[in-house]
Amino acid sequence: MANLQVEIIYFYPLENAEKHHTENYELIHDEVAVTPVLRRGQKFNIAIRFTGRQYSSGIDSVSVIFNFGPNPNVVKGTKAIVRLKESKSFRPNGKTWTGAIVSQHADSLIAEICSAVDCPVGQWSVQVETAMANSVYDANIYDSGDTLYFLFNPWHKSDLVYMGDERLLDEYILNDVGKIWIGPKNSSRGREWVFGQFDGCVLPAIMFMLDMSQMPYQRRGDPIKLTRVISKMVNNNDEDNGIVVGRWDGDYIDGVAPSAWTGSVDILRKYLETKQSVCYGQCWVFAGVTATICRALGIPCRVVSNLVSAHDANSSLTIDRYYDENNEELDFDPMNEYGMDSIWNYHVWNDAWMARPDLPLGYGGWQAIDATPQEPSSGLYQCGPASLEAIKKGAVGFNFDVAFMVASVNADLMRWKRDPKSELGYSRVSCNKYHIGFMILTKKPWIFDPNGDQDREDITLQYKAKEGSPEERLSLYNAVRASPLAKTFYDLPDEKLEDIEFDLLDIDTIKIGQDFSVTVIVTNKCTNLRTMKLQLAAKSVFYNGTTAQQIDKTEGFFQLKPQTSDKLELNISADKYLNKLVEYSIIKIHAVATVEETLQTWADEDDFQVVKPTINIKISEEIYIKKPTPVTLRFTNPLKTTLTKCQFSISGSNSLRTQIIQHADVKPGGVLKAETQIVLRSPDLLVYLTDNSRSKGEELVISLPNFDYNHPIERVITLELSRTVRNNGSMLIHTVIIPSKNNKKDLSLYEAKNMQDSTYLPGTLTQYMIPKSATFNLLQETAKQTDVKPVTHIKTKYAIMMCNDELNIPHSDVPMELIGYLRINHKKEFSPILIHDFLRSRLRDLEEISLETKQTQFTFVYNPSSIGKFKYMIQMEITFNNFLMLGFTEKDVDEIKGVFADTNLYLLCATVFIGSVHLLLDFLSFKNDVSFWRSHKSMAGLSTRTVIWRAFSQTVIFLYLLDEGTSLLVLVPSGIATVIEFWKIKKVLKATISWNGISFNTAIKETEEEARTRQYDEESMRYLSYVLYPLCMLGAIYSLIYQPHKSWYSWTINSLVNGVYVFGFLFMLPQLFVNYRLKSVAALPWRAFTYRAFNTFIDDVFAFIITMPTAHRLACFRDDVVFLIYLYQRWLYPVDKTRTDEMGDSDTIEGLKNKKDN
Repeated sequence: MANLQVEIIYFYPLENAEKHHTENYELIHDEVAVTPVLRRGQKFNIAIRFTGRQYSSGIDSVSVIFNFGPNPNVVKGTKAIVRLKESKSFRPNGKTWTGAIVSQHADSLIAEICSAVDCPVGQWSVQVETAMANSVYDANIYDSGDTLYFLFNPWHKSDLVYMGDERLLDEYILNDVGKIWIGPKNSSRGREWVFGQFDGCVLPAIMFMLDMSQMPYQRRGDPIKLTRVISKMVNNNDEDNGIVVGRWDGDYIDGVAPSAWTGSVDILRKYLETKQSVCYGQCWVFAGVTATICRALGIPCRVVSNLVSAHDANSSLTIDRYYDENNEELDFDPMNEYGMDSIWNYHVWNDAWMARPDLPLGYGGWQAIDATPQEPSSGLYQCGPASLEAIKKGAVGFNFDVAFMVASVNADLMRWKRDPKSELGYSRVSCNKYHIGFMILTKKPWIFDPNGDQDREDITLQYKAKEGSPEERLSLYNAVRASPLAKTFYDLPDEKLEDIEFDLLDIDTIKIGQDFSVTVIVTNKCTNLRTMKLQLAAKSVFYNGTTAQQIDKTEGFFQLKPQTSDKLELNISADKYLNKLVEYSIIKIHAVATVEETLQTWADEDDFQVVKPTINIKISEEIYIKKPTPVTLRFTNPLKTTLTKCQFSISGSNSLRTQIIQHADVKPGGVLKAETQIVLRSPDLLVYLTDNSRSKGEELVISLPNFDYNHPIERVITLELSRTVRNNGSMLIHTVIIPSKNNKKDLSLYEAKNMQDSTYLPGTLTQYMIPKSATFNLLQETAKQTDVKPVTHIKTKYAIMMCNDELNIPHSDVPMELIGYLRINHKKEFSPILIHDFLRSRLRDLEEISLETKQTQFTFVYNPSSIGKFKYMIQMEITFNNFLMLGFTEKDVDEIKGVFADTNLYLLCATVFIGSVHLLLDFLSFKNDVSFWRSHKSMAGLSTRTVIWRAFSQTVIFLYLLDEGTSLLVLVPSGIATVIEFWKIKKVLKATISWNGISFNTAIKETEEEARTRQYDEESMRYLSYVLYPLCMLGAIYSLIYQPHKSWYSWTINSLVNGVYVFGFLFMLPQLFVNYRLKSVAALPWRAFTYRAFNTFIDDVFAFIITMPTAHRLACFRDDVVFLIYLYQRWLYPVDKTRTDEMGDSDTIEGLKNKKDN
């Protein structure tokens, strides 16, 4: 016997992805080659199919081998050999790779494998090794040719990136859209950034980046080392073929301007395709790409903006400005030959979440990493990870780059003037302790505000204590002690008493074309005349603080009388700055002054932004699809010059055609006004099908241009099934809503789902489950396969819903249940929301697929939905998923679905009410039936055979309902009734059950009435047997010859239950016959009968609502006839007060006395 031959390995990419929180990755939905994406330290399933023979336990050995990198090695952790053994309960420890066989079928086995929680992250290959015990043959190695990704697992407690509050992972791992705050401190704004970490190009681009970094493969599971490499490779400062080239001079003619990027995907796709660095980026671009990479790899990450950010070039923990004797600022740093300190209007970096086992306890959590490093660290342009706790405490001795980050957020701004008498050659003239780290911002979790800053979170206090507090000074001085140069600067004596106060007035913003003034308020607090030399200047700057052009400058001497104040101004007209503005229109003003008498020197500076005007747009409140809507555009020329070559450009989201409207020249202060019409087009609906076959590509099955999304759509699609799907493969369905294509050629799935403002909903058209038991003719066919295993089923109905309400939800107050579904398009509007209509996904709509099923059909259903119904559907889906987690079967949940999906609201409410009454009457009926038989001593007037028959028939009915998989709402009461009927037999036969067995009390003699009852009972049964037995036998024989069954047991139960259902009412006749001969119904348990009668009529209602066999449904109406006959006898034979009632008493005077005595 030879070794097992592996035919294929199947990784269940979709099923595993749902458990691993990776279902959003496009790689697992790829139409050409599906690539599984998993998280380390967590179990996943694979299936291995063999050819030639079956797996034999105890003889065959099967191992799954996982390889990482070009030279995998078990010792280094880049190779794992998982020996599969049979196990009923697989409990991995998470520390090592483990696996077990959880089920075995004819030609395949299903295994559960768990990777090590610290394994390297990236792309792994898979092999299967098969061998036999004591075999002379070498082991067979099957190379699957497939790869799969293992990522960090922030949901796993043993992973270094574990985040305890799992709700935050919705933001820092799963959210693919965010905001980055940019701009000067007084006019910063949140800029939307599409991270797109689930795009199909992202993980391959990251793998290429890591290969370019030459990071050893065995270290790629350490988030500390990995994030440090990311901070190095996102930029190209080391000319190591990093992702983005930085540029700040405004000249981007040979690339893309940094401000033109709106997301990371285009950058990473271009990097992957060209294998070259992408031009150009600035700090927020680097930070956006870094966040994409970290989130894609499974490292929680946020983007951080530091308004007024320092670059300390000489580790002094100060930002130093130097002036000569004439108050002219020097363009070099005399204390640092390698460069000058600088202040950026804002700087953007990232925080990554991880534990820090390399540091003392308490320094884990958020770690700062900067992919725009401004100086080398350990010889390379990289920065971090630096613990935020270490930054806040000034613990600059800890790894990595803590001192640099402390200076970035908390350095003091010092100004120095040349002084030959000073040991340093310069004297400190001012120290600003509040300027650097004005505010540190990030995006709030779960909130998105496209029109404002309601989603802005101030995290300044996570980086440093409150500015100016003793704690803030203490942490800074703690950092100073570790730097010799910093101690020199901070140990200098404080400035002498200053008797002149200077105040440079801040400017928040100005409108373009508006004049402004550089204003300084000077106050003389002494009693002497003071002479001052003052210099005022304004210049345009780039956002990183680099000077672009000088706008204006003035200087001179003036005198100030004692105890007076004066205002000095430099007035700058728009003509002076308009042609000198650069990117982002930032102007820096600064002032320097020296008091001649005391040599007191003062300096200060401020930044502000020149704001461009807005266009006033007037549009009708009601806009209709495919109908013209008037629009008025108005714009006022704010400049003192004439605007030439004017034009309006109108563009919109997915449904608006771009228009260019030319306008005549506009004089200064003039108004540009244009009137036009816009026509909103309805979007296109595209539906694609793919499967996991590599040979079969995508198939566009539905293309509806300008579809009317306000009305339901239903389409029947005929499918040609590939061999892969017929051989237990998966079929995927992709629904895409895109802007109207304007009669362009059909788009590929890749083009459609990546189109700007598209809405994409992936789904599965197949389901893997155990098929229904097959039926066959017991006399003519061979029994079917008894070893039942799960197979692929096709969904014959696939339904989706789209919310077509206008969403007037504030972006800062999005309901929690909608956060995972709302997406913002490039116009900062809500994109259409699509979800699966899971209530319409029913088990009855599943069709089994076999190798012979080459063609089938399914119905695609689209329905519009209000926002209320949409939220209701989301809550219902969560509830039903909780039912499954509590142990409910899919069939139980499907039954509940039917109650909600197949009925309208009023019928649903009636069903709930009727169901509650039904359960109450069931309880009362059982209670009174038990009470009657417990106290009843005589069988007078009661048919023993009817009691025995009811017990037998109830047992058959219960077994039949159980065999048919009936709803628990019907099955449970039937089971209880069966137990009660057997208890009645014990009472009727006067039997006693003990450890010694069953004994019958024969000493009790029957009364005259009981004898008469028995006689009538035997007489009625004799007549019935002439008709009943032949009909039952003929029915069973007919069923055996002409009808298929699942098994002989199934035929037996069906034959018996058909007899019970069809002829069951005949067995009620003995009791009716006894009532007729005795001319009395007093012996019957009428209370129980009354409750049962009500329940019978309720069952008539449930017969159309609850799933049950057809025979049981018809039997409900049969019972109506029997109870009507009983009621007729009740009227026909009035109760004799002298006869015993249902409790065995009479209503005579003696009977009443007995009741009173009792």
